[in-house]
Amino acid sequence: MTKLAHLCGIILIALGIGGYVSTGMASVTALIPSFIGVFIVISAFIAKKNVKLGMHLAVVFAFIGAAGGFMPLKRVNFDLSAGSAPYAVGMILTCIIFIIFAVRSFIAARKAK
Repeated sequence: MTKLAHLCGIILIALGIGGYVSTGMASVTALIPSFIGVFIVISAFIAKKNVKLGMHLAVVFAFIGAAGGFMPLKRVNFDLSAGSAPYAVGMILTCIIFIIFAVRSFIAARKAK
């Protein structure tokens, strides 16, 4: 699961940088996916020492990213071609997919005990 957390974090970092560049570097808020991605990558590194703590932190940050991704969509009335909306949708999908896989992993680990 730590590899998936690393991958999710890297994808989010790339989405944030892409959103920032595509909006003309006008607002630092376009980098929010990158900030979430950095926190997920840090959580993945923590998971190498303490798997339970690190992965739960990564899921919390992914949940924050998925929930926060809806904010730009409200502003553009779900016009998916406007500004940073495609990057927000990418952040939402990346975070939700990561959460699904992580929860499945948590359930499997619990059943294995």
